[in-house]
Amino acid sequence: MNVPEVLAAMARHFNLPELTLNPDGVSAVLLPPGVDLHIEVLSGCDEMRWTMPLGQPDLACRALVMTEALLANAVLASFTHRHFAWEADRGQLVLCETHRLDLLSPDSIPTALETFIRANREGRQQLQAQGYFSF
Repeated sequence: MNVPEVLAAMARHFNLPELTLNPDGVSAVLLPPGVDLHIEVLSGCDEMRWTMPLGQPDLACRALVMTEALLANAVLASFTHRHFAWEADRGQLVLCETHRLDLLSPDSIPTALETFIRANREGRQQLQAQGYFSF
């Protein structure tokens, strides 16, 4: 699939009229509470990254959260398209998922999106239970 086809399939899935990218190749979808999805076409390659915030770790726990996220990335990379990233400008941990455009299809996008959103919600619940994050 190409970028416009993927964006159209995502818009259909979320019942939105249209999704477009800004000049930086990014789009944001704000849906029901807990769904703050950012879509980015990675420059120089045929990949798309989906990102959702997990939360802002309390300052006292930030180093621990970052260490745990780095360790978790090694495991995640072995069996998923997901990884954790740090958005320094917002001071938050995010969950990312990267897909090659040529491997996406109109049939696979809804399932992939819902699986990603569910993983984000589960991650937020786990982090909240640990008490490291302010939500």
